[in-house]
Amino acid sequence: MSGMRVRAGVLLLVLAAVTACSDTPVGPEDSTSGPPGQDAPTTEAANPPGQDQSLPEVTRQDMLQIWWDERGLEGPPEQVDLIREVSDTEYMPVQAECLTAVGFPPEVSGDSYTWEVPAAQSEAFTLADYRCAAQYPRLLAYSQPYTDEQMTLIYNWVAEETIPCYAEQGHHVSGMPTLESFLEHYRTTQTWWLPKDGMDPITFEEQEALELVCPRLPPQEVLYGE
Repeated sequence: MSGMRVRAGVLLLVLAAVTACSDTPVGPEDSTSGPPGQDAPTTEAANPPGQDQSLPEVTRQDMLQIWWDERGLEGPPEQVDLIREVSDTEYMPVQAECLTAVGFPPEVSGDSYTWEVPAAQSEAFTLADYRCAAQYPRLLAYSQPYTDEQMTLIYNWVAEETIPCYAEQGHHVSGMPTLESFLEHYRTTQTWWLPKDGMDPITFEEQEALELVCPRLPPQEVLYGE
Protein backbone atom coordinates (compact mmCIF):
# COMPACT_ATOMS: atom_id res chain seq x y z
CA MET A 1 0.00 0.00 0.00
CA SER A 2 1.18 3.49 -0.70
CA GLY A 3 0.31 7.07 0.10
CA MET A 4 0.51 6.61 3.87
CA ARG A 5 1.48 9.58 5.97
CA VAL A 6 0.93 10.98 9.47
CA ARG A 7 -0.41 14.48 9.70
CA ALA A 8 -1.93 16.25 12.70
CA GLY A 9 -2.03 13.03 14.67
CA VAL A 10 -3.97 11.18 11.98
CA LEU A 11 -2.73 8.37 9.74
CA LEU A 12 -4.03 9.13 6.26
CA LEU A 13 -4.00 6.44 3.60
CA VAL A 14 -5.34 7.08 0.11
CA LEU A 15 -5.46 4.28 -2.44
CA ALA A 16 -6.80 4.07 -5.95
CA ALA A 17 -8.27 0.86 -7.32
CA VAL A 18 -5.96 0.09 -10.24
CA THR A 19 -5.29 -3.09 -12.12
CA ALA A 20 -1.96 -4.81 -12.34
CA CYS A 21 -1.75 -4.04 -16.03
CA SER A 22 -2.68 -0.38 -16.04
CA ASP A 23 -0.57 2.09 -14.11
CA THR A 24 2.18 0.18 -12.56
CA PRO A 25 2.35 -2.84 -12.71
CA VAL A 26 1.64 -2.45 -9.43
CA GLY A 27 5.39 -2.72 -8.63
CA PRO A 28 8.08 -0.52 -7.11
CA GLU A 29 10.67 1.27 -9.15
CA ASP A 30 14.45 1.06 -8.86
CA SER A 31 17.16 3.36 -10.12
CA THR A 32 19.64 0.92 -11.62
CA SER A 33 21.90 0.50 -14.59
CA GLY A 34 19.86 -0.09 -17.70
CA PRO A 35 20.51 -2.08 -20.84
CA PRO A 36 23.72 -1.54 -22.80
CA GLY A 37 23.82 1.91 -24.31
CA GLN A 38 21.50 3.43 -21.72
CA ASP A 39 22.51 5.97 -19.08
CA ALA A 40 21.33 4.35 -15.83
CA PRO A 41 17.59 4.70 -16.48
CA THR A 42 14.91 4.20 -13.91
CA THR A 43 13.50 0.75 -14.47
CA GLU A 44 10.45 -0.95 -13.13
CA ALA A 45 10.55 -4.01 -10.92
CA ALA A 46 8.53 -6.91 -12.21
CA ASN A 47 5.49 -7.60 -10.06
CA PRO A 48 3.42 -10.02 -12.09
CA PRO A 49 3.39 -13.40 -13.74
CA GLY A 50 4.72 -16.05 -16.04
CA GLN A 51 7.88 -18.00 -15.38
CA ASP A 52 11.29 -17.72 -17.03
CA GLN A 53 13.57 -20.75 -16.83
CA SER A 54 16.32 -18.66 -15.23
CA LEU A 55 14.09 -17.01 -12.64
CA PRO A 56 12.84 -18.74 -9.48
CA GLU A 57 9.15 -19.20 -8.80
CA VAL A 58 7.63 -16.79 -6.29
CA THR A 59 5.90 -18.63 -3.43
CA ARG A 60 3.18 -17.51 -1.05
CA GLN A 61 5.80 -17.34 1.70
CA ASP A 62 7.80 -14.95 -0.48
CA MET A 63 4.72 -12.77 -0.83
CA LEU A 64 4.05 -12.79 2.91
CA GLN A 65 7.58 -11.48 3.43
CA ILE A 66 7.08 -8.79 0.77
CA TRP A 67 3.75 -7.60 2.23
CA TRP A 68 5.26 -7.60 5.72
CA ASP A 69 8.32 -5.60 4.65
CA GLU A 70 6.27 -3.15 2.57
CA ARG A 71 4.38 -2.16 5.70
CA GLY A 72 7.51 -1.69 7.76
CA LEU A 73 6.63 -4.47 10.19
CA GLU A 74 9.47 -5.98 12.19
CA GLY A 75 10.51 -9.57 12.80
CA PRO A 76 9.41 -12.58 10.76
CA PRO A 77 6.09 -12.22 8.91
CA GLU A 78 2.96 -13.38 10.70
CA GLN A 79 1.58 -16.55 9.13
CA VAL A 80 -1.90 -15.83 7.76
CA ASP A 81 -4.20 -18.40 6.17
CA LEU A 82 -5.30 -17.75 2.61
CA ILE A 83 -9.07 -17.34 2.32
CA ARG A 84 -9.18 -16.85 -1.44
CA GLU A 85 -7.30 -15.16 -4.26
CA VAL A 86 -9.06 -12.26 -5.95
CA SER A 87 -8.99 -10.65 -9.36
CA ASP A 88 -7.59 -7.17 -9.90
CA THR A 89 -11.08 -5.70 -10.19
CA GLU A 90 -12.09 -7.29 -6.89
CA TYR A 91 -8.93 -6.42 -5.01
CA MET A 92 -9.64 -2.97 -3.57
CA PRO A 93 -13.34 -3.55 -2.78
CA VAL A 94 -12.44 -6.81 -1.01
CA GLN A 95 -9.61 -5.16 0.92
CA ALA A 96 -11.98 -2.37 1.97
CA GLU A 97 -14.58 -4.91 3.10
CA CYS A 98 -11.97 -6.86 5.06
CA LEU A 99 -10.63 -3.75 6.82
CA THR A 100 -14.16 -2.55 7.56
CA ALA A 101 -14.90 -5.87 9.26
CA VAL A 102 -12.04 -5.29 11.71
CA GLY A 103 -12.96 -1.70 12.48
CA PHE A 104 -11.25 0.36 9.76
CA PRO A 105 -13.89 1.48 7.22
CA PRO A 106 -12.68 3.70 4.37
CA GLU A 107 -14.20 6.72 2.73
CA VAL A 108 -14.92 5.83 -0.89
CA SER A 109 -14.90 8.33 -3.74
CA GLY A 110 -15.12 6.82 -7.19
CA ASP A 111 -12.25 4.33 -7.41
CA SER A 112 -10.33 5.86 -4.49
CA TYR A 113 -10.35 4.54 -0.94
CA THR A 114 -9.24 6.76 1.94
CA TRP A 115 -8.50 5.63 5.48
CA GLU A 116 -8.09 8.24 8.21
CA VAL A 117 -6.73 6.44 11.23
CA PRO A 118 -5.80 8.02 14.59
CA ALA A 119 -2.05 7.82 15.12
CA ALA A 120 -2.65 5.75 18.25
CA GLN A 121 -4.22 3.06 16.06
CA SER A 122 -1.67 3.17 13.27
CA GLU A 123 0.12 -0.02 14.32
CA ALA A 124 -3.18 -1.91 14.62
CA PHE A 125 -4.23 -0.64 11.21
CA THR A 126 -0.93 -1.62 9.60
CA LEU A 127 -1.19 -5.15 10.95
CA ALA A 128 -4.85 -5.41 9.89
CA ASP A 129 -3.88 -4.16 6.44
CA TYR A 130 -1.22 -6.88 6.18
CA ARG A 131 -3.65 -9.57 7.29
CA CYS A 132 -6.28 -8.52 4.76
CA ALA A 133 -3.70 -8.45 1.96
CA ALA A 134 -2.57 -11.96 2.96
CA GLN A 135 -6.10 -13.34 3.28
CA TYR A 136 -7.33 -11.92 -0.03
CA PRO A 137 -4.29 -11.47 -2.29
CA ARG A 138 -4.19 -11.03 -6.02
CA LEU A 139 -3.63 -14.24 -7.97
CA LEU A 140 -0.18 -15.66 -7.20
CA ALA A 141 0.26 -16.24 -10.93
CA TYR A 142 0.45 -12.45 -11.34
CA SER A 143 3.41 -12.30 -8.94
CA GLN A 144 5.60 -14.68 -10.93
CA PRO A 145 8.53 -13.49 -13.06
CA TYR A 146 7.69 -12.79 -16.67
CA THR A 147 8.66 -15.29 -19.33
CA ASP A 148 10.69 -14.26 -22.37
CA GLU A 149 7.48 -14.50 -24.38
CA GLN A 150 5.70 -12.11 -22.03
CA MET A 151 8.63 -9.70 -21.99
CA THR A 152 8.61 -9.74 -25.79
CA LEU A 153 4.92 -8.84 -25.70
CA ILE A 154 5.73 -5.97 -23.34
CA TYR A 155 8.58 -4.80 -25.57
CA ASN A 156 6.39 -4.81 -28.68
CA TRP A 157 3.57 -3.07 -26.81
CA VAL A 158 5.90 -0.29 -25.65
CA ALA A 159 7.35 0.14 -29.16
CA GLU A 160 4.06 -0.03 -31.07
CA GLU A 161 1.55 1.43 -28.60
CA THR A 162 3.07 3.30 -25.67
CA ILE A 163 5.77 5.33 -27.42
CA PRO A 164 3.50 6.47 -30.31
CA CYS A 165 0.86 7.38 -27.73
CA TYR A 166 3.42 9.43 -25.79
CA ALA A 167 4.28 11.24 -29.04
CA GLU A 168 0.62 12.09 -29.59
CA GLN A 169 0.65 13.64 -26.12
CA GLY A 170 3.69 15.74 -26.99
CA HIS A 171 6.43 13.62 -25.40
CA HIS A 172 9.24 12.38 -27.66
CA VAL A 173 10.89 9.12 -26.52
CA SER A 174 14.31 7.99 -27.78
CA GLY A 175 16.95 5.41 -26.94
CA MET A 176 14.80 2.30 -26.68
CA PRO A 177 17.13 -0.73 -26.32
CA THR A 178 17.11 -3.69 -28.66
CA LEU A 179 14.86 -6.61 -27.81
CA GLU A 180 17.91 -8.73 -26.96
CA SER A 181 19.21 -6.11 -24.49
CA PHE A 182 15.72 -5.62 -23.07
CA LEU A 183 15.32 -9.34 -22.37
CA GLU A 184 18.82 -9.83 -21.01
CA HIS A 185 18.46 -6.88 -18.64
CA TYR A 186 15.22 -8.32 -17.29
CA ARG A 187 16.70 -11.79 -16.83
CA THR A 188 19.57 -10.27 -14.85
CA THR A 189 17.76 -7.66 -12.75
CA GLN A 190 14.01 -8.29 -13.11
CA THR A 191 13.74 -4.63 -14.08
CA TRP A 192 13.22 -3.15 -17.49
CA TRP A 193 13.55 0.03 -19.52
CA LEU A 194 10.60 2.42 -19.39
CA PRO A 195 9.58 5.04 -21.96
CA LYS A 196 10.12 7.81 -19.41
CA ASP A 197 13.81 6.84 -19.38
CA GLY A 198 14.09 8.17 -22.93
CA MET A 199 12.25 11.49 -22.58
CA ASP A 200 12.62 14.86 -20.90
CA PRO A 201 11.78 14.75 -17.17
CA ILE A 202 8.20 15.48 -16.13
CA THR A 203 6.54 15.62 -12.72
CA PHE A 204 5.13 12.56 -11.00
CA GLU A 205 1.61 13.91 -11.48
CA GLU A 206 2.23 14.45 -15.19
CA GLN A 207 3.60 10.92 -15.50
CA GLU A 208 0.55 9.45 -13.76
CA ALA A 209 -1.80 11.36 -16.07
CA LEU A 210 0.20 10.27 -19.12
CA GLU A 211 0.08 6.60 -18.14
CA LEU A 212 -3.70 6.72 -17.78
CA VAL A 213 -3.83 7.61 -21.48
CA CYS A 214 -0.82 5.54 -22.58
CA PRO A 215 -0.57 2.27 -20.57
CA ARG A 216 2.92 0.80 -20.21
CA LEU A 217 1.67 -2.79 -20.29
CA PRO A 218 -0.61 -4.69 -22.66
CA PRO A 219 -4.01 -5.83 -21.38
CA GLN A 220 -4.01 -8.89 -19.13
CA GLU A 221 -5.81 -10.97 -21.74
CA VAL A 222 -2.89 -10.29 -24.08
CA LEU A 223 -0.13 -10.72 -21.50
CA TYR A 224 -1.57 -13.90 -20.00
CA GLY A 225 -3.48 -15.28 -22.96
CA GLU A 226 -6.74 -15.13 -21.01
